[in-house]
Amino acid sequence: MKALKCFLVLFSFLGLMFVGCSDESQSPVGPSDQSIQSSASLQKNIIRSFTGKEGPDVLGFLPPLTLIDPGSSKIVDGNKMISRGMIEHTYFTATFPLDDPRPDLLSGKGILELNSNFDLATGEGFCWGKLTVTPDNPLALGGIWEISWHGEMYPGSDPILGAVIICPLKWVGHGKGGAVNGMQLHSDDIIKYIDPFNWRGDGGQNCYIKEHK
Repeated sequence: MKALKCFLVLFSFLGLMFVGCSDESQSPVGPSDQSIQSSASLQKNIIRSFTGKEGPDVLGFLPPLTLIDPGSSKIVDGNKMISRGMIEHTYFTATFPLDDPRPDLLSGKGILELNSNFDLATGEGFCWGKLTVTPDNPLALGGIWEISWHGEMYPGSDPILGAVIICPLKWVGHGKGGAVNGMQLHSDDIIKYIDPFNWRGDGGQNCYIKEHK
C-alpha cells in the first residue's frame, strides 16, 4: 500500500495516449470516383510486422531535462486527479523480422503529449495522448510519424520496476512527408509506469506498418 501511495503521488505528471476516430458520411460515387477507386484497388499493400520499445529519452536528455512541460494537474471530488498537457522527450525502437529487407523508417526520437483522468482511491483511470516520432534513419528523407493512442490504467507490479501503473494501449499512426508519407501504423502496447522518468513500453501485439505500393 505504501508503494502504491508513492507512485500515485508521482502520478501527478501522468497521462498517456488517445486515438481519435471519426465517421465520414457516404456520398454518391460518380464515374470519376469509380476510376480513382479502381486505380487504388490495384495498389499492393505491404504489411511489415515489428516489435517496439519506448520510454523517456534518458540517453539524449538526463532527468529532469526529459520533461519539456509538466503540464497541469488538479484533484476534484476528493480523489479524482485530472492531468493535462505533460510533454516529454522519448525514444521509440522498432525491431523488424530478420527476413524483412526494407529499412527501418520508424525508430527514432519522440515528443510525447500525455493526458489522464485518474482515481486516487482505486488506482484506475483512462489515459490518452499523441506522439511524434522523427526517424533516425536518413532514408526517411525528413518524414515523421504522427501517432495517437489511448488505454485504461490500473495498479500492478513488474519484476524489475516493482509497483507500477499498467496501461494497455491502442496505437494508430500515420507517416507524414518524406519516405514515410502515406504509411500507416497499428499496434497494441503495454506501458508500465512509475513516474515521468521511470516507465517503459513493450510487449505489444499486432504491431505492423502498412505501405501502399
